[in-house]
Amino acid sequence: MNHNRFLWLHWTLPSAVVVLLLWLPFGFSLQGLIEEWDVLRMFTESGVTPNVNQTSQFDAQWLRPLTVLPHAIAYLIDSDSFQAWHWMQIGALLVKGIAATYLAASITGSIRWGTFLGLLVILYPADTMQLSFRSLHINVSLALVLAATALLIYAQDLKAGIPRWTIVIAAVVLLLSAQLMYEVAFALTTLPGFVLWCMYGFSGMRARIRDNPLPTAAWICSSAAYVLYATAGFALRTGSYQQDLTEGRTLRSIVVDGIPRLFDVGLLRAMVGGWVDASQIASGEFHNYAYLLLFGLVCCIFVALAPPRGLNGLPTRSAPLDAEGVSRMAATGLILLVVGYAPYLFSRYHIVISQRTFLFATPGAALLVLAAVLTICRFSKLTAGIAVAYLLTIGAAAQLFQFQHYVDISVRQQKILRTIVENLSVDSNKKTIVILDYSNSLSHTWLLRDHLKRALTYLQNESFSSVQICLMPSNDWQARDSIARTGRCIDDRDRWIFEGPAPLVDVASENVIITVPKSEAFVLTISPEGEIAGSSEIGLRQIQLAQGDSPQARRYQNILKRADWPFKMHMFAPREALDTYQWDFGTWWSLEKPTRGHGWREAEWLFGYFHRDAVAWKTERSASLMFDFSPKDDLYLLTADFSAILNAKIKDSLRIKVNQQELHGKWQQNGSFEALIPKGLLRHQSNTIELNSDVDSNYYDLSVQLTNIKVRPIGQTQ
Repeated sequence: MNHNRFLWLHWTLPSAVVVLLLWLPFGFSLQGLIEEWDVLRMFTESGVTPNVNQTSQFDAQWLRPLTVLPHAIAYLIDSDSFQAWHWMQIGALLVKGIAATYLAASITGSIRWGTFLGLLVILYPADTMQLSFRSLHINVSLALVLAATALLIYAQDLKAGIPRWTIVIAAVVLLLSAQLMYEVAFALTTLPGFVLWCMYGFSGMRARIRDNPLPTAAWICSSAAYVLYATAGFALRTGSYQQDLTEGRTLRSIVVDGIPRLFDVGLLRAMVGGWVDASQIASGEFHNYAYLLLFGLVCCIFVALAPPRGLNGLPTRSAPLDAEGVSRMAATGLILLVVGYAPYLFSRYHIVISQRTFLFATPGAALLVLAAVLTICRFSKLTAGIAVAYLLTIGAAAQLFQFQHYVDISVRQQKILRTIVENLSVDSNKKTIVILDYSNSLSHTWLLRDHLKRALTYLQNESFSSVQICLMPSNDWQARDSIARTGRCIDDRDRWIFEGPAPLVDVASENVIITVPKSEAFVLTISPEGEIAGSSEIGLRQIQLAQGDSPQARRYQNILKRADWPFKMHMFAPREALDTYQWDFGTWWSLEKPTRGHGWREAEWLFGYFHRDAVAWKTERSASLMFDFSPKDDLYLLTADFSAILNAKIKDSLRIKVNQQELHGKWQQNGSFEALIPKGLLRHQSNTIELNSDVDSNYYDLSVQLTNIKVRPIGQTQ
């Protein structure tokens, strides 16, 4: 049998099947969530553009001018759904896996270990945003870097001629495009040199570069070209998105603050924390393990069936990897991990999240893990095999759970948008849309608080004058100030008044007041159940949207009214109303749970070595959480845990209500607040917990920082 004839299967099939297994339980259910709506609004209002420029809405992103290129390609393929976005994401993950497989096989001389690393790069759990479309351009950029590196390594052993020049030029284009798409790619442009060092050591690497300097010259030139572009840009422009993230700090301050975070956040999360979370997700979030075990088994079969050595004609090491080679691999992995994460140290905001910040650190981290497994294998092949099976299985668990997390948010957004779109009138875009939201759903970044107007612009294929969100009955205006305080919506006879919070002395802010005559307002009232009462005119509009062929109708059908995915695997605990309730703002780092309620800042994360706890500040005197419930005919206990209370006066003033009835509770020695909930007070379906307290006017009008709230039958409190 001619093994070389089927060589391409060893590179492509494992990654292709694993990506398929990731998508199979969810299909194309995922939609745009945050910045994706910004991009789609830009395409709707200004036309499709493959790059950002001074006239675009993304002018500050000039360091990454091709950042919207993947989105533009997807939009040109299909402008009326997110299907092409899915295919772009699938393609990026597939290229990442294939290229990583080839590079690891080149380093180790073994397609088996190459297959393991390729799958590990796809399933690595440290990052929490690989599958959301917010990371589409980042995934594509990383895929281009890995693909370009694979081409340059392949070209290193080619004879001089047109094929070598063609491959090298293609690699240069990919590498430069990657940097222009996402500037962090610049940190990995030295990857071809590191791969050669892993394969041959310093002396062997110098000899091969001397014999064929073209591939090395190619990646150096692509890096230099991007440096020249960035230097010219800083000379000609006054600012950038990246400069804003530094908050005006000096380079010395960034380095001094960032170096400790490189270790206790970057390295610790990449090598330990991500795996700890993945293990706990696998053990705690799954309701049915059948699909996960099948996923892990398929990964193991691919690794086991892959050839243990390279095949004839394959440009890999000719000798088995020795201890020195494993040491070089470990050193390379550590260096690549550091340089892949280090760019995020410039931003305090990015240090406290794990979304997108570990994607470029993943190749180095995966290489370091591979070196550890190879070291184990020298002493015990069985132990190494168990490690491979465990790592791939819990990596799959983390990725599947993250996919489910983002799909859940998509479903919630879909319901909100469908309700609003179905109830718009023909000329509503010319008026100020006033949303009176009694469901308190539109109170979070992940639930369209700041992007509703942009989403409606795309879905309706027309620009909207203004959209104002009012949470009811608290009348909270959701145009928040710089410290996340809300304003007030005032129904003043013949006009609506939207008034921002009062300015604070030590915070740069202004007293914002917007007045809209009621004749120029289009008011939609969302019930606590998330519905809007429609008229006969609205019913006709729904029929037109469901049966029409306009851009609005197609987007309604493909995004807001799409059929349920038929291959759900029911892996996770059911989300329907239960007889217990716990709210904690987020269980897994950077996978926040969007708050349904008012009066809260969004989640902040308290750092531990291997785990992060989500907490949120109460920003109003009265704050609420709304939740669905199926109570038993039993006495319930409410427990509220706090991570901070600003002063004793605030603590003494705290009162908690459930469904408008105040509870009689007391503080416990551990700092929690407990209160009994009388029988019959909890309702089936929607319930409200309200926290009332004084605020500290000397500390940004904050009061308490909540960790979690639990509502359990009295017999389940132990």
